Amino acid sequence: MKKKLLQITIALFAGGVFTVNAQSFVKGQKDLNIGIGLGGGYGSTVSGTLYAGETQSSTPPISASLDFGITDAISLGGYVGYTGTKWTYTGTDFYNGAYVNYTNTESWTYYIIGVRGAYHFSKFISNEKVDLYAGIMLGDAIATNTFTTTDPNPSYVHTTSTGGGGVFSGFAGCRYRFSDHVGAFGEIGYGISYLNLGLNLKF
Repeated sequence: MKKKLLQITIALFAGGVFTVNAQSFVKGQKDLNIGIGLGGGYGSTVSGTLYAGETQSSTPPISASLDFGITDAISLGGYVGYTGTKWTYTGTDFYNGAYVNYTNTESWTYYIIGVRGAYHFSKFISNEKVDLYAGIMLGDAIATNTFTTTDPNPSYVHTTSTGGGGVFSGFAGCRYRFSDHVGAFGEIGYGISYLNLGLNLKF
């Protein structure tokens, strides 16, 4: 009887330890998110009606973040995001007594580089596969516009301009792990895009 009670006690203790330690986020953990953005954000691409001779192509918003577990609930890390759009127009110009074919190309690129911190709610969630978190990001946004042309007419000049500014934003996200090291994530917040979905790697 004593042996049976001892076995039950050990089993309950082991189960309790497992339950306490089986958190989805712990101190020393490193998480890499690699995502693709959907909808708006700082890097909203140029859009509008395309006319004859015009084409437009875009690079979808992509981002990567790396977070380090400072405690069992707090992470600090970095973020980088990118998107871009290219517009081209092919036409004919009369220059120096002859008609010449030419192509105008205008491109826009957007980058966000920032540092961020987040609070993880893992101790309130019994499922160790789910990591819910929310936080803030502070960074810098860089936008570049470039115009080039093959038109020999000197009235068309190549130009490049750069702008941007500080970024302060909030975000909230969820990671779901299929295994100890691989999962998926989703984040909402103002950044290179309002919604990011993608792959999560835990180290």
